[in-house]
Amino acid sequence: MPSNPTSSPARGSLTKVITEAGRLTDRDHAVINLLADHRVMTTDQLARVEFSNVSMRFARRRLQQLAERDVLARFRTFHRPGSLPWRYCLGPVGALLHAARTDTTFPRANDIAARVTRLQSSSKLDHRLGVAEFYSRLHAGARRTPGAALTAWWSETRAATECGHLLRPDGYLEWAHHQPNAKPAIVGCFYEHDRGTEVLDTLLDKIDAYARLTAAGIRKHAVRTANSISRPVLVELPSVERETNFHQAIDRRHGSVGPSGVMMLTTHSELVRGDVGPAGPIWWLAASKQRLQLTDLINNVRRSGVR
Repeated sequence: MPSNPTSSPARGSLTKVITEAGRLTDRDHAVINLLADHRVMTTDQLARVEFSNVSMRFARRRLQQLAERDVLARFRTFHRPGSLPWRYCLGPVGALLHAARTDTTFPRANDIAARVTRLQSSSKLDHRLGVAEFYSRLHAGARRTPGAALTAWWSETRAATECGHLLRPDGYLEWAHHQPNAKPAIVGCFYEHDRGTEVLDTLLDKIDAYARLTAAGIRKHAVRTANSISRPVLVELPSVERETNFHQAIDRRHGSVGPSGVMMLTTHSELVRGDVGPAGPIWWLAASKQRLQLTDLINNVRRSGVR
């Protein structure tokens, strides 16, 4: 069960929320926003994004303090030997504070408790954590890549809304590259996180849906700069074997040219979690033998004419 249940009416009370609102730092609010977006993240994932300039010990201590004060809730699964890392989500105080700051409906204490319990037992928990792992490593990669910046990340819910619910990406990102004396070039990418639980034909059907989305002319996100460009699809697979099999399945369905109307690139989780991470040259372009980095996509999309 979560470490800080919310069944007591006193928890999340107005007085407590007001008190915490005056104690929280900008970083604490950033953590709250992250968890409102991703719903659940591990200690390492939160530290990668919001505690990069301090020690891991400091990050752990601060997250524990926020959980003890009901700003966050946390849970983990015990097994032999040891236990899995803590998984954090919004606690009663954090959920109320986020609702107040975003002018949305205040959740009830029982609803917050139910949400935490459902997260802990959800069959989608590992998938959510996989998406959060990708995001946190991409965020860290942007800091290490000269001239690069992660300028946008949309959750599954927002990405689906922006696509008119024609499909449901696991995320959407915008990657910018800044050059001297020029406006930044931006590539927007949809992201799919595959855990190997579906047959490859189902995954191929998703890629075909992106081609139909492009054909429908859905260009929801406002153009940020004069040289913004279209949106490839990034697919993370759980292993190099599955990635290789997926490309073979693409060849069988689409031939050597790859999917029509959409630029698709793949990688596998070992590369995502490696030293270079998602920002590095880990993306295998369909119908080629190349592995590209995100910044390379800017010129490649322009040359391809994919829209």
